[in-house]
Amino acid sequence: MTAAAYAPLCKIQKSIRKVDLLTFESLPRRDAESLSKDEMRALLRDPRFGDGWVGDAPEKEWALFISGVVKNKLRKLAGNGFRLFDQNWLVMYDNIPLPNVHLARAIGLLKPLLADFWASVPAFDTLFIERDAVIAKVTASASEHFAIRDLWMRQE
Repeated sequence: MTAAAYAPLCKIQKSIRKVDLLTFESLPRRDAESLSKDEMRALLRDPRFGDGWVGDAPEKEWALFISGVVKNKLRKLAGNGFRLFDQNWLVMYDNIPLPNVHLARAIGLLKPLLADFWASVPAFDTLFIERDAVIAKVTASASEHFAIRDLWMRQE
């Protein structure tokens, strides 16, 4: 579900359920068609309202979401207004509300989703994804994780 479709769903959800949090796992998948207001209301009234998280579902959802963002940014990179360099990097901050994502597993699921992406022209040579206190570096051939050290936090 795109961010543009997520906001109205949250608004309708608050009017129906009077709660502040719409759980990510209960939403339609990111690659699903947008819902009408009536479809959103029906979804929110459904007592089953999602299956919850099972197995590697958070990692799969994370990989699907990140691949959608990358593909969207790739379209923008190919458009007018972007200057290309010898190396083009995509840096993103991940604030997707998913529980306990095992980043190495999630990147393992992401890489096949991006298989065609690396051969695109133009393309990003490297993806940097910040999640919590880690930055993941992903390229066509490898991935690495780097711990973020908060320089402003007092070390004892």
